[in-house]
Amino acid sequence: MRKVPAVGVALVLLLTLLLPLGSTAQAGDVTFSTDSLALSPTSLVEGDDLSITVTLTNGATSEATDVDVSLHPDDVGNLAFHQETVSISAEGFVQVSGVWTDLPFGSHSVVLVVTHSGESDNVSKSIQVSGLADLTASAVMVSPTAGLHQGDVVNLSVEVTNAGNLDAGASHLLLQLDGNLLTEMQVPPLPIGQSTTMQTSFNAPTAGEHQVTAFVNSQSSADGIVESDIGNNEATSSTFSVLADPDYLHHAQPNPQVSVSTPVGALSGPWTLSGEILRMGGEGDSSIDVAILRVEGQTETVVRSFSLSFSETSPLQGWEQVLTSTELQISEAGQYLLRVRIDPSRQVPQSIQFNDDLDVSISNHAVPNVAVSPLAAASSDTILPGESVTFEVTVTNIGVIAVIGSLSATFDGQPLTPQQGLGIPAGEERTFTFLAPASGDVNRLISFSASWTANEDSHDANLDDNTAFGSVTLHSSLTLRFMQETESWTPSDTPLVYGTTYIYTIEVTATEGSGDETFTCLDHLDNRVLSSNQSTFTGAGDSHYVICTFLAEETGPFELYIVPEGGTVATWTSSWTISATGLGEYESNDNSVTQGAILFIVAAILLFAVLAAAWVLTRTSEEEAERETFDYCPTCDGEIEGDEEICPHCDFDLAAGQSQFHDCSKCNSNIPDLMDHCPYCGEVQDVSSFYERRERKERVIKEEVDEEVDWDEVVTGTDSFDETLEELGFDSDQYESDWDSKLQAAEKDIDEAEEWRSEQQIDPEDAESGDQIADTHLRAAVRADQVDIDDIIGDKEGRRHLSDEQVELTASDAKIRSDIFELTGEEGVLPGDNVSVDLIPDHTVVGNELKEAKDVTDFTVEEDNGGESKKHRAPRRKSDESTD
Repeated sequence: MRKVPAVGVALVLLLTLLLPLGSTAQAGDVTFSTDSLALSPTSLVEGDDLSITVTLTNGATSEATDVDVSLHPDDVGNLAFHQETVSISAEGFVQVSGVWTDLPFGSHSVVLVVTHSGESDNVSKSIQVSGLADLTASAVMVSPTAGLHQGDVVNLSVEVTNAGNLDAGASHLLLQLDGNLLTEMQVPPLPIGQSTTMQTSFNAPTAGEHQVTAFVNSQSSADGIVESDIGNNEATSSTFSVLADPDYLHHAQPNPQVSVSTPVGALSGPWTLSGEILRMGGEGDSSIDVAILRVEGQTETVVRSFSLSFSETSPLQGWEQVLTSTELQISEAGQYLLRVRIDPSRQVPQSIQFNDDLDVSISNHAVPNVAVSPLAAASSDTILPGESVTFEVTVTNIGVIAVIGSLSATFDGQPLTPQQGLGIPAGEERTFTFLAPASGDVNRLISFSASWTANEDSHDANLDDNTAFGSVTLHSSLTLRFMQETESWTPSDTPLVYGTTYIYTIEVTATEGSGDETFTCLDHLDNRVLSSNQSTFTGAGDSHYVICTFLAEETGPFELYIVPEGGTVATWTSSWTISATGLGEYESNDNSVTQGAILFIVAAILLFAVLAAAWVLTRTSEEEAERETFDYCPTCDGEIEGDEEICPHCDFDLAAGQSQFHDCSKCNSNIPDLMDHCPYCGEVQDVSSFYERRERKERVIKEEVDEEVDWDEVVTGTDSFDETLEELGFDSDQYESDWDSKLQAAEKDIDEAEEWRSEQQIDPEDAESGDQIADTHLRAAVRADQVDIDDIIGDKEGRRHLSDEQVELTASDAKIRSDIFELTGEEGVLPGDNVSVDLIPDHTVVGNELKEAKDVTDFTVEEDNGGESKKHRAPRRKSDESTD
């Protein structure tokens, strides 16, 4: 409620005069009419909220109070949806607002009742509310309701009704199974009050209790259907049960297997497959089909099908099937995948189907191949007549089954004893030996061959690799000798002349045996064969000439080698120098030997000198070598001295690290791991790669802090002071009284000195800066009470010394004297101390004078002040009372 000023009242009255007059009412001084009711919105739909604003006018000159205002739906007798008590100023007006919520469909009126000063009146205003559609879902029915198994067809029906006041267009019906989407159906348009039955079907889910829920007008935004009530859009079916199906699976779980077997020695089947299938759950008797499929990539081909029967007493059934390569349609060697599938047509209800397949592999083996190593190894490369040689032949079975066969061999064209019935297991190799004797007296090459032959009931896929070959060289017993005195060359020029063709001859004589020998003339410097000669020696003493022809094509040295191929004699060499001018030098074989020996001697001397120089230049001391070895730790690079066994930085065992060796990557020499360079080839070595990298330890050096002196403890003294005095032979009471008396005297002297200084008006600083020190009563008292060492140790006659006869000072004497010196503050000599004195002159030298004994042994210490003896202040000890 709000009050309006006079200007507003005037405007309202003016508008009232201009508007057509409605039904006017008055309660007391308050005037209102039908036109006083302002409604918003003007177009109303079922379910909307209506806002009403009422204008009340006070025509009196005084304020109208306690004005009761109420708004009623349709009739005064109905419960007011808004009530309010207001006051209206004199000749003013007030506005009251209220809301009628959730308007029903149809024609209605808003009734205004005003009461003032005991008078009451009312006016009403009609409104029209348009209707909306109201779709409802009901009668959700499932059939059949019993005997359902997983996968069975379930029929479903839902009744949809338009219970609203407006025709409904096409809509949608959402169906859910256990909260999950089942399907969504389209519902046809429904006039007011009309119904339709929606039907569908689905497969029964897994075993258990289930329920279907229907939602009508599920796409209200897309369909554009606004309902007056959405609380009745959902309906739920009664619960229905799905029974569990039996499960057929391969046995035994969790790792079932299909067994495969083939006959012994078979290469391509037949294959016997066997296994077991178990029925879990289910009732009564049942049967199921089983198929064996061949799998190639994504393609499955059915090879064979069979059926198995089950009962409650026999839930486990075994099976066995024999398959051939023809049935499987396989011919090539290799692995083939077979799949055993339960219920391939998926006709039998099962609770689980993912365990219906089980794969197994079969092997179609290739025919084994027997490969003979092509090289037959001989026990010796050369033999003499009458000796025997052994040949080894290696045979390998490249297959999956054993093979049986025989080996036959020939040597020098003659057959050797064959080896028969040789068995070689699958995938293995065997080595067989043949012994062959050699005969003949001619140097020649004798061939050997061996061949494998498979038995009739065995296999060999390739016959081209069944032979092995070998050879051995036969040397006769012939021994020859070159006759140096028979050598000659034509023309017999010496030196050889460039461009001239020479014929060299030398006689060769047999010293033992007989046989053939071939001599090859070789230009050694150019490695060029000049000619060859073959000679046959019938016995000892038989000789032949070897003839070599060569052209002097280049100036310089020329070496002729005569090489016997049979090795019956050493190679003969001759050397010349070819000169274009004809000046040259022929070097016989003997001269060449002599010069060669000289060269070897000179080279040996030079080599020895080089080694000696290297040893001198590279010689290092043992300490330097050790330092070079252990300059840095190989694992952490920490600096080390060289004599450590354990690295102080990382705890590495240096002794063990020094004993590690490796092979050089360049020359394969075995060298220590710690060496940076290979001593043989100079190759740089990565030392860090041979040791595990370690982190250095952080060594924390503790700082030494000087112990703080507690002066209170020093002044206080020891707790066992009394006992210490008693050990020294003093009485503690006597010493303390003497101490106290001296302390009192010292305090008195200090007081007197202070009084004297105040009387003399002397500044303490000026007194300290003076050149002379005043002799105070305290100083005089202390000097008078000073204890001299002579008073302590007594007169000379009563003293004992180490040099005295029959005198032996004990350790206790020295200890007591030491304690006395410590108490009095004196410095003195104890028995056994070394005393520094002036040098004693040698009386044997003329002119030396011996010092007086008193000058030598006088221990008096003079002070700076005119012969006054140095005074020492005894240490003070706190009395027991002062510590309190």
